[in-house]
Amino acid sequence: MRDVLVRLNAETGQKQWEVNFVEELKSKLPAFGFVCWPLVDKDAICVQAGASVVKLDKKSGKVIWRALKDGGGMSGSAFSSPIITKVAGRRQLVVQTRQDLAGLALDKGDVLWKQTAPSFRGMNILTPVVVGNAVFTSSYRNRFWLYQVTQDNGQFRVETAWSNNAQG
Repeated sequence: MRDVLVRLNAETGQKQWEVNFVEELKSKLPAFGFVCWPLVDKDAICVQAGASVVKLDKKSGKVIWRALKDGGGMSGSAFSSPIITKVAGRRQLVVQTRQDLAGLALDKGDVLWKQTAPSFRGMNILTPVVVGNAVFTSSYRNRFWLYQVTQDNGQFRVETAWSNNAQG
């Protein structure tokens, strides 16, 4: 929970590598620790750590890219786990930070689209759920939303399909 990710050999339990995001990325220690699950995709691992979203080489632990940086500490770093899915015709990493819901390009971490995800004290904890080209989310002590994501000539657009005042 201290912003550290460790790869272990499943058969022996031997440590293969360790990434201390605070040291590696010079980020502030998150007040609530590193709480998302590591998402494995082919030869990479994606996590919300180091006051950002990070893609690592799964064999070495080396950082491939870093996106959506925040201040870390008490008001930064996120709780939600990323997912990989196809939205608006493109396979992408969908992630909910403490401030935003976003789609990131898997190759370089470029932000494809972003939508403010209002929350109480930045407590966006829910892992987004994708249905077709829509992304469902909620946040602590706030509403539920379904956002429709579209793409036209490489330009993404996000619109609120609906919201409900039931609290997540």
